[in-house]
Amino acid sequence: MRVTDYTSNPLFGIWGFIGDYFNVVATKDNVHIVWTDTRRGLARIGGFTWRGVDQSIFTAKIGPRPQPQIDIEPPTLEAGQAWVITIRGSNLPREAPLLLGFEGAGVGVLAFTDSEGRVEAKLLTPASREGVVKVSLHDFSTLSIVAEGSVSVVNTMKTIIGNSTTVINIAIEKLGLQVNESIKTLSDNLASFRSEALGKVEVVNSAVNEINKGLLDLRGNFEAKIKTIEDKLGGVQTTLNTVKTSVDTVKGDVEAARGSLEEAIGEAKDAITTSSRNWGSINAFLIIVALVLLGYHVYTSRRF
Repeated sequence: MRVTDYTSNPLFGIWGFIGDYFNVVATKDNVHIVWTDTRRGLARIGGFTWRGVDQSIFTAKIGPRPQPQIDIEPPTLEAGQAWVITIRGSNLPREAPLLLGFEGAGVGVLAFTDSEGRVEAKLLTPASREGVVKVSLHDFSTLSIVAEGSVSVVNTMKTIIGNSTTVINIAIEKLGLQVNESIKTLSDNLASFRSEALGKVEVVNSAVNEINKGLLDLRGNFEAKIKTIEDKLGGVQTTLNTVKTSVDTVKGDVEAARGSLEEAIGEAKDAITTSSRNWGSINAFLIIVALVLLGYHVYTSRRF
């Protein structure tokens, strides 16, 4: 079981005394360990790293420890470009020199944790390919990994193009669905319109047939009525012809009667002239005239 959180390098301590101060004390609840620690033999003073001879007495007790954590900003890098990243660590070995490592570039940047086991350092990364790249903190002496994190290296343009392609494909798919839906709706509307139009055409045809039938019936009735009128006109013409014939006949008879009357009157005049003084002849003449008039009246009455 490892007890220390960091490796002690004898080169940074007092030679010959590195193992003189190890000890263990046990209680009923825990175990306390004491050792000679040389991590302070390498320190940063001002802007310089100082290697001296220094060792300290460190102690620890058996039990769970918080896991080292590392945060990296920014978490995403652009492929093919160098970046300066900030590494912040916590729960690390206290007052210890650590080396910063970047996958594919090895280790080299030296950083020191504080008394709380925290560190903040910057690292210039090389240009990297797309993918997940590990960033690590290493023990200065053994180069063993103390804490590890990662950053994502992406090709933004490729991602943008990919995202754009995806968006375009989605838009095309949605447009296709909309077009298909529109075509289906249009097809349904056309089918409905066709059915409705056929229904209306059928109604119109039925109405036209009824109108034609009515016109034919009206024509038949009209022709029948015209035939009746023509027949009646023919009867009237026949009657007029008959009346005309009768009138002509009556006219002839009247002319004949008129001639006879004029002849009788002439004869009466002659008789009167001859017998003007003979009252008996006058009476006889008057009687003859009366008889003639009476006969004419009777004749005309019988004719009409």
